[in-house]
Amino acid sequence: MRIGIIGTGAVGGYFGAKFKLAGNDVVFLSRGENLKAMKKSGLQLKTAGKIYKIKDAIFTDNPADIGELDYILFTVKSYDTRSTARQIKNIIKSNTVIITPQNGINNDLILGEILGKEKIIPGMAKVGVSVPKPGRIEHTSLGIIIIGEYDGSISERLKKFQRIAQNAGIECVISEQILKDRWKKYIWNCTFNIIAAITGLRLDQILSNKHLKQLCIDTIKEITRIAVKEKVRITEVEALKASLELADNLGKFKPSTLEDIEKGKPIELDAFTGTVISLGNKHKMDTPINKVFYALLHGKVN
Repeated sequence: MRIGIIGTGAVGGYFGAKFKLAGNDVVFLSRGENLKAMKKSGLQLKTAGKIYKIKDAIFTDNPADIGELDYILFTVKSYDTRSTARQIKNIIKSNTVIITPQNGINNDLILGEILGKEKIIPGMAKVGVSVPKPGRIEHTSLGIIIIGEYDGSISERLKKFQRIAQNAGIECVISEQILKDRWKKYIWNCTFNIIAAITGLRLDQILSNKHLKQLCIDTIKEITRIAVKEKVRITEVEALKASLELADNLGKFKPSTLEDIEKGKPIELDAFTGTVISLGNKHKMDTPINKVFYALLHGKVN
């Protein structure tokens, strides 16, 4: 099975390493210092107290080096979705399946528009991973990928990917309501990723502060009201339970937006908070918490 990791950051690097260690043919598209480190020394994964090194793989920033793929795990940052999709268009064959466990709630639509909606499997990841140094992935908690068809069916291609993932030691869950599940993760991101980025605190530190925890609760409620307007069948109780439990399970973890700020990288502000505000405007609903978050982070990174 030939699997392409399109965007070898923390999430793509972790799952790609797991697939490769299980004997799959995996190719990694990356760039910058991360690519330079992997070309020189390979990809290193630290997980469960052990260190694994992957050297016998293609690490490249040129899609022409990759060749045709059976599965793609598309894990680039939201702001690079459109440009990267155009770059890889020529290596997509008729039966290539593209799984999109990205942040945000509309990247799959962008991919479908450019690469063909019939090739897209929307997904999401629940995993505590970071990139402490270029070419190094550190896994601290969880490791789940959730996938589903738009119509809720349990297709053969879902079951096939699930088998490949499970053989690689990856917990892969097939969802019959993937859009709702992705909204739950989106609500989590727009809450914990953003509050961590503003405060500079880990998840456990946020949850242990009663004022910040209440801010999380209020934020989740504000975004859930938008989700309901978007015809997502989710209640405040469901959203609160899912978000708070995931944050608690991840524990002493720095979300990706905080890590990006610390490394001087661009952040997914528009894919997170900006989209909440836009959807609020669309439905003529005020989003005061998210407007404050947007202003604070926009000032911080611009």
